[in-house]
Amino acid sequence: MPSGSQRTVTDSTLSACSVVIPTYNRLDRVCQAVTSVLLGRLPAAEVLVIDDGSQDGTAQVLATRGAPVRVIRLERNGGVARARNLGIRLAVHPWIALLDSDDRWLEEHLECLVKHLAACPDRRVVQCRERWFRRGARVAARKHQQPRSGDLYLPSLELCLVSSSAALVHRDLFFEVGLYDERLPVCEDYDLWLRMATKTSFGLVDRETVVKDGPREDQLSRRFWGMDRFRVFALVKLLSSHLPERWAPQTRQVALRKLEVLAGGAAKRDNPLAVKAYHRWMEAIRQGEGGCHGDPDGNTTRLPALLENAGFTWEERASDPILSALLEPQPEPVWSVVAESR
Repeated sequence: MPSGSQRTVTDSTLSACSVVIPTYNRLDRVCQAVTSVLLGRLPAAEVLVIDDGSQDGTAQVLATRGAPVRVIRLERNGGVARARNLGIRLAVHPWIALLDSDDRWLEEHLECLVKHLAACPDRRVVQCRERWFRRGARVAARKHQQPRSGDLYLPSLELCLVSSSAALVHRDLFFEVGLYDERLPVCEDYDLWLRMATKTSFGLVDRETVVKDGPREDQLSRRFWGMDRFRVFALVKLLSSHLPERWAPQTRQVALRKLEVLAGGAAKRDNPLAVKAYHRWMEAIRQGEGGCHGDPDGNTTRLPALLENAGFTWEERASDPILSALLEPQPEPVWSVVAESR
């Protein structure tokens, strides 16, 4: 099992769970998500809805829900990672459950996760299985996408094996590994769960208690091409940190393989500048192992050490197909409480 301090689960801490739901212009969907939490057999102690600058009246509508719903409105849209981070920081209870605004929980969801933690008191993170629908029709998740339990670092290098909507996490673990990287517009979950997997093992409730229905045009994964660009950035961050050496060779191998595929795609599109840029990333990975520095949340103008040691700078990001896809580091968010639990 990966190293890391252990938290002992008690009846009192398990009775206090915060739910964090980020949302942006999904009024109907987020109302369904909140309702699914409120109908749960195990009540949540608080439901934090983080309205990421919506223009569809989300905050005003949800403000009428009352306790335990708290509605926090960000002044401007800053991305799902930033919204989730604000919710995690504002949560007042020791266990934090995450729910995307376009997903729903079945009534037994939180109860099942808490029962698992009661049976495994050293566990710091647990997830369940999901029930997938495509345009209303039930579909089965592919075998390689199935969630797992135990040590997930190596199995998760290729593809994220943890769903935010399915997870219940002790708040201390978030702050131990650093929160979501706000520079990542997508694959921020891949980045976070990999970092958590370096510190702890994952529990799994073998029941489908989360409902996911897609695809939809507003899904972030449909708005960005080349998702492996963001995964490569996450892997380079790990190689620039105190990653245990036993995991470094396979981490480099996966990053290099993803870059080879990206470079091949750029060559087919007759984009020699992008090909050159991807090969520069490959050379940096082969030559340097970097060192640890910077804010683990990713709210920094510093690049991962491995890139800085190879001469990369933020100033040249416009010509780099990976760095140019990242969000600019932002100042502290401006937010207001629209509805407070009483």
